[in-house]
Amino acid sequence: MRVVLAGVESLKDEQGYDATTVEQIAAAAGVSHMTFFRYFPAKEDAALSDSYDPLLAGLLQQTPAAWPLIDRIRAALLHGLRQLHDTDRDTLLAQNKLIVSTPALRERLWASQMDSQQRKRNATRDRIRASALRLFREPGGGPGTQCGRHTA
Repeated sequence: MRVVLAGVESLKDEQGYDATTVEQIAAAAGVSHMTFFRYFPAKEDAALSDSYDPLLAGLLQQTPAAWPLIDRIRAALLHGLRQLHDTDRDTLLAQNKLIVSTPALRERLWASQMDSQQRKRNATRDRIRASALRLFREPGGGPGTQCGRHTA
């Protein structure tokens, strides 16, 4: 990804993002255009690609399940951001500069973020529903009870 992004960035500086072809990006990365298309459906996908969502999802899974969800998310984000800063800072900055300076990439990133946000909402909603179902299935759980004890 770094090599492809470096190719996109250098060619964009030379001739502009819109004038840069997939063939040129692939050549700059030292791969064929067919290899490029195995990994990316379009040049926008190459410019926007990252491995941050899987990284953060993995870190979230490593947090203690007993922690409140917000604390788990916070811990995963803090650890993930530290890790990204330590290992991918320059690549991340170059990618963000490219996105900010290219309207088509900004638009595509916005759509991707909205999709990602919806998937996270759905996952959180499903987790809350599952917790609620477990609560109501447990003895003493459900309406009129608090922490498994009946309230009068």
